[in-house]
Amino acid sequence: MSDFKLQLLPHQRALLKALETKDKALGSMYYGALKVMNDNGNPDRFALAAHSIRELMEKLPYYLELRLKATKETLKEKVRQLESAWSICCENSTCYDPTELCWKGRINGHLKKFLQALGKFFSWFEEHHPRRKEEISRILKELDPSDWPLPKPIEELKVEEWDRIRTFFIDVAHHRKNVEPKEFNSWVHAFERLMLNYFYPKTFDDFQAIDAIIVRVEGE
Repeated sequence: MSDFKLQLLPHQRALLKALETKDKALGSMYYGALKVMNDNGNPDRFALAAHSIRELMEKLPYYLELRLKATKETLKEKVRQLESAWSICCENSTCYDPTELCWKGRINGHLKKFLQALGKFFSWFEEHHPRRKEEISRILKELDPSDWPLPKPIEELKVEEWDRIRTFFIDVAHHRKNVEPKEFNSWVHAFERLMLNYFYPKTFDDFQAIDAIIVRVEGE
């Protein structure tokens, strides 16, 4: 990476300061992402920057002292486990006819084990996705400085926004998605705006401004 001094924009300095207040490591991840994404001499800069932002989003619960499980579990890992069980079943079960690629006869031990594994997988899938949404909601609630609960539809929109941003950076980090600078910058800005809305909520500033106007008008 070329050695250059990164000039942060005002909103980036504000977010960096807020993250460092939580923990220096969070600030380092964010600054590192900005530094590498602006390194035009690095052909893999977007994937590396995406990795840092993804790590920041995934590590944030740890620094908020939240115990989360669902966001650690991936569909790929579970499918790999199921694939292994399927292969063992096909190789060993007398119910499976590899020449006709079909199942015949009574359920034997190998097929029974696979069907049990399949049932566990679907139970996990049904539990995992709502739980993951719930745990993202916990993260956002922990970041929210107010004590005001959001209406359910609004809360779901914010959770979906967080999840879509996270998924984008995961895809780019794993080289599953090629992006142009303009598109990548727009997603970084979306992430920054999301975080800043929690660390520096404009709602309170707006309410204070309205209160000040009311006081001034009533005094006239």
